[in-house]
Amino acid sequence: GIHCIPLLQFSNPGSKFDQLFPGLVGPKLTGIAATVLFKIPVVRESFFHMGYIDASRKVCSDALSKGQSLYIVTGGEEESMWTQQGKDIVVLKKRKGFIRLALSYGAALVPVFGVGNTDVYKTSAFAFAFRLWLQKTTGIALPIFHGRWFTPVT
Repeated sequence: GIHCIPLLQFSNPGSKFDQLFPGLVGPKLTGIAATVLFKIPVVRESFFHMGYIDASRKVCSDALSKGQSLYIVTGGEEESMWTQQGKDIVVLKKRKGFIRLALSYGAALVPVFGVGNTDVYKTSAFAFAFRLWLQKTTGIALPIFHGRWFTPVT
């Protein structure tokens, strides 16, 4: 999806997840995000502040070798482009590297699916073909979305 705000439960001390599973939030459980996000000043710092690391194979391998558990939004940029209000669209067919990496470290895979995230935003198909080409060519997704009163949230 466009924003996976519920995943912040995994990185925020004091969250409901932290209360239910004490000791996991923090250095033991790390979110990974698209490499391109770590090349943009301010955005990079924002993701570091939320406890995320780069989703590149090397960075993830380093984290797994240190015993960290990782969580990922598997659909990434492409899934954010296909998001439509009220439809749960999952892009997973070509995204198997994280599975191979987890298996090579003996890490468990725990699938989690967020229901209702697409109900929070309205998306636009404006220049969709161009934006999809841009995403596939550069890895930079430009989903057009808005919430209530054209804010990022409803």
